[in-house]
Amino acid sequence: MERMKERYQAFLKKNDVEEDTIEKSFYYLQVLFYEWSKTLVLFVVFWSIGEVKGFLVLLVSVLAIRTSLGGKHFSTQWACLLASTSIFSALSILGKYCILPEFSVIVLLPVSCAVIYLLAPIASKNRPVYSQIQKRRFKVKGITAVICLCIAGMLFPEWKNYILWAVTGQIMEAVLVTAFRKGGRKNDAGICSEGQ
Repeated sequence: MERMKERYQAFLKKNDVEEDTIEKSFYYLQVLFYEWSKTLVLFVVFWSIGEVKGFLVLLVSVLAIRTSLGGKHFSTQWACLLASTSIFSALSILGKYCILPEFSVIVLLPVSCAVIYLLAPIASKNRPVYSQIQKRRFKVKGITAVICLCIAGMLFPEWKNYILWAVTGQIMEAVLVTAFRKGGRKNDAGICSEGQ
């Protein structure tokens, strides 16, 4: 990966691209590569146990929120894959067997929007530093995603429980990640986030 980064940087420097822009763009490419490879592995795992539809609903729900909110990052791709597999498995089991009450969306929607407003984007040492305008965009995208997901859950009752558990899981992760980190960058709520 380091060799690819050097080639990428050399190419962009030849085209007069600023160093900060090069770092941000490489970070995005790296994230995309890791996420696609991890998603493929997760798809194969859930396909093998016959839970593809539930997995896809969870995947769309988690990605809709996580891309704006952020979350825990691991130092290796294997640790990330193991954590993602565990989390998706837990969310799948909860979505299938632990039915949330009808009123849960009434509680989850404002709580989720408040958490996203306060914490998004969660600071990480690997994530670029964003301007206030960019942070505001992340917040708006995250809140919009939660609202759309809650509406989708009401329109498609067979997937509602998966969606609500995915939203709950992402919000819990955001709160736990920011609550148990020490030092590092502060987000808009003044909470330190070290990042991994």
